[in-house]
Formats: sequence, C-alpha cells, structure tokens
Amino acid sequence: MGRSPDNRAVVVPLAATLALGFLILSIAIYQVSVVPAETAKTEYEHSTTVREQFVDLSDSITTAATDGTTAPSTVSLGTDFPYRPGFVGPQRSSGTLETVGLGAATIENVSYPDSENPDREYNTTGIRYTPSYSQYDVGAETWLEHGVAVRRTGSGRGVGLSDQRLVDGSYLSLTLLNGTLSESATGSVTVPNRPVSVDETTVELTQNGSGPITVVAPTRLNESTWGRLLAGERTPKGNITAISVVERAGSETDELRMRLANGSYELDVASVAVGSGVAEPETAYLSAVTQNQTVREGSTVPVSVQVRDRYDNPVSGVRLDYSVDCAQSLPIRSDERGIATCEYEASGSGSTEITVSVDGSPDIDTRIEFNIVS
Repeated sequence: MGRSPDNRAVVVPLAATLALGFLILSIAIYQVSVVPAETAKTEYEHSTTVREQFVDLSDSITTAATDGTTAPSTVSLGTDFPYRPGFVGPQRSSGTLETVGLGAATIENVSYPDSENPDREYNTTGIRYTPSYSQYDVGAETWLEHGVAVRRTGSGRGVGLSDQRLVDGSYLSLTLLNGTLSESATGSVTVPNRPVSVDETTVELTQNGSGPITVVAPTRLNESTWGRLLAGERTPKGNITAISVVERAGSETDELRMRLANGSYELDVASVAVGSGVAEPETAYLSAVTQNQTVREGSTVPVSVQVRDRYDNPVSGVRLDYSVDCAQSLPIRSDERGIATCEYEASGSGSTEITVSVDGSPDIDTRIEFNIVS
C-alpha cells in the first residue's frame, strides 16, 4: 500500500515566508501612512506654537513702542520628531526667520501742526517665518507687518492671529520695525524688540482740502485679508469708508489704502529695533512749549522747547543755544521728556524775539516772541 506525500517540510517554510511578507507589508504600510501622518501632526503642533509666539512677538513690539520697555521674544524655528527604530523619518525640522523690507507708509491729504517736520514718509519692514515642513501645509508662512500677526499662504490670503493697530476710531498708529534679522536654524532665536523711538507724542491731523484723509501703507497681504482685519473700523461703526490694496508695479509689495471719514485724527508713530543695523533717529525739529506772550519788565519767565525726532517723539540730552542770557548755568540740555528751559529775565520794553537752536545744527531752530511791558 502506498504512502501519502508528507508536506510538512513545505508548510513550515511557506508559513514563515507568509509571516515575513505580512511583516514587510505592515512595515511598508506604517512607513507610507503612519509615519507621514505622525510627522504632519508634529509639524502642525509646532506651527501652532509659532503662531502663539508671533502673537507674543506682536504684543512685545507694541509694549516696546508704547512703554519704552525692552521685551525680547522667542521664536522656535524647528522641532524634533519621535524616534522610530527601523523606520525612515525626518530627524528635525528647521525654519527661517527674517525681516523683509516693505517700503514707506504715509498719510495723504493732511495738515500737521508742526511744519518744521516735513519728512512724513516712514520706512518699515515685516517679519516672516518660513518653515521647512515635509508634510503639513508646505509653503505656508507666519507673517508680521504693521503690528499685526497673520498666518499667510502662498496666494497672499491670510488669517489674522492678532488685532490690527493701524486704526482705532480717530486714533492712528504706525509702529515701524527697524533693523535686519536673518536666522535659519533648527533651534530657537530671540527677537530683541528694543525701543528706538517711543510714541510719547501724539500729533493732530486735519484735512488740507485736497481730499479725504487716506492712510497708505505697504503690504504683502491681499485686500480680503485686510478687509477682515479692519472690519470693526468700517463705517458706520468706525471711520474707515473704503479699503483697497493696489498693485505696485516693479515692487514685491502692494499698497494698502484706507480712506477715512471727515474729521480730525490723532497720530502716534514709533520705531522698534528687531535686528542689527538699526538707524537711530536724530533731532528733526524743535517744538515751542512756551507760547508767544506779554510779560512785565523785570519778571523772570521760562522759555521752554521740546526736542523731537522725525517721528515726533522727544529726544533727550540735546544741547541747545539761546539767543539771550539765561539765569541758570550752561549748557542747557533737553531732559528725558525732550524739554529744555531757559530762565529769562525780561528787560527793556517792546518786543523781544528769542531764538532757540540745536548746538552744532543752527538750521534746526524755533522762535518765541515776548511783548514786554513796564
């Protein structure tokens, strides 16, 4: 009687081969599906962290501009990924944080109270973070301009992460970023946020008859993004009557135009250093604190001026020359409020015009007139 074939020698290697095949298939599925999904999750979490850090960066720049406080901010440029033995995945991501030149902001169709300061174009920059993600939303960036943090896509569409500060009712604010920053790394970097010119002085703007007051600012964001950011300031609740973003030929930035309702407005301008190569503001003009007045002969009156930079903010430590003798010892310098005072004893009769000028820069001056009576 014949024997049945013994297949046990075949079954065992076949089972091992199938098990190995399933293992390889499982590893392949994990590699092509789970690893990218976990990578995207880690990159998303890092992106959320960067967004929060940009909101903090926006707040700290505002603090530096308004309080004169140095408030460094940290931005995490990269992130680590979980270690997966036997699998191929990214070890660590990196990113680039850099300043990007925007151009000059200005305000059209306005009269300023101080004609001595004719330069009213304000150059500023933006701050851009570009990640090197492999899975999550490749190409998106986090962006800061004119004090507002935005999550920006390649199309120019943005989602506001912080409130805009350009227009608040009848209050206009320009916070200018100064300096150059360029960091490409996997770790964290610190943005210094050092105040250069603190917005201590507000100037009143009135229409000059040429048309409605219009705030013009360079931007890399599109019109729909600014429409959302400025929605709360649109008429009838606010003072913005029209918003547009106009393409500027030959420029990497466009032009944001905000037309305002009739009326007067208060303007604050500040400059904050966010990198190296910072241009420190110089004395631009003198503003008379003491007004023209009538005084009695023999009386002692203070003759005060305020030293201001091109952003209309006070400058301390500036030496001033007076065209009359002062009662106190010389030299007379501006204090922390930018104010310098000469104690003048009125003598003679008639009109006396006192000229106050910046020592070494006689073309920067102001004149105050006294009518002296006996």
